[in-house]
Amino acid sequence: MGLGALALPMLVGQAGQVLMQMTDTLMVGRLGAVPLAACALAGNFLMFALYFAYGSLGAVSPRIAQAFGADDLAGAAAAGRAGLVLAGGVSLLVALTLSAVVPFLGFLGQPPEVVEVTGFYLTLLAWSMPGALISLVLGQTAEAVNQPWPVVAFSAGALLLNAVLNYVLIFGHAGFPALGLEGAGWATLVARTVQAAAMAGWIAKGKSMRRFAFFSGGLNPGLIRGLFRDGLPVAGQ
Repeated sequence: MGLGALALPMLVGQAGQVLMQMTDTLMVGRLGAVPLAACALAGNFLMFALYFAYGSLGAVSPRIAQAFGADDLAGAAAAGRAGLVLAGGVSLLVALTLSAVVPFLGFLGQPPEVVEVTGFYLTLLAWSMPGALISLVLGQTAEAVNQPWPVVAFSAGALLLNAVLNYVLIFGHAGFPALGLEGAGWATLVARTVQAAAMAGWIAKGKSMRRFAFFSGGLNPGLIRGLFRDGLPVAGQ
């Protein structure tokens, strides 16, 4: 199998998180210039955080693939569990950092009306990061053991859920109040959390993944530290 064929599902899966932010922007644009500007301002912070976080977790997939290639299923599972713990720690750090930025948005020279509506939306995006990064590591786990296409399906499902929730919550359909930009934030938070939970359930119980027993073993603190140490230079770049 060629490298292109191997890379295609990974490319589609990785693009999902960025496309989710793009969906928010497209749908919020119908509300007017101020919400659109707020969405773009928050999105700049989020994209920076995502790039840093993706780099921090960049060593997880190679470590799993290395163990899988050596027919060490227990080692692959241990690396996956270590990656999940690392994803939890990095996502908490990123979420707290983004939340801490909110009180200082007014110092960026943005119009006051934009700053006023950006804060809570950015906070919601910040706390969607655990779902985003857990989904990322679970996706890396599946890709590293030759199961990439289900990751694409979960990513597509999350995008669809985000779009539907945006339509319902931003504009006030199906009995929900029109929340505007705040609705887009809730939609992203829910979609990412649901994606992470669904992928965890599949990896734990899915027929193609059950034999790896990813959630059955213990944790190796040294492995967690090693993954973070290896990923940190990538995050810095």
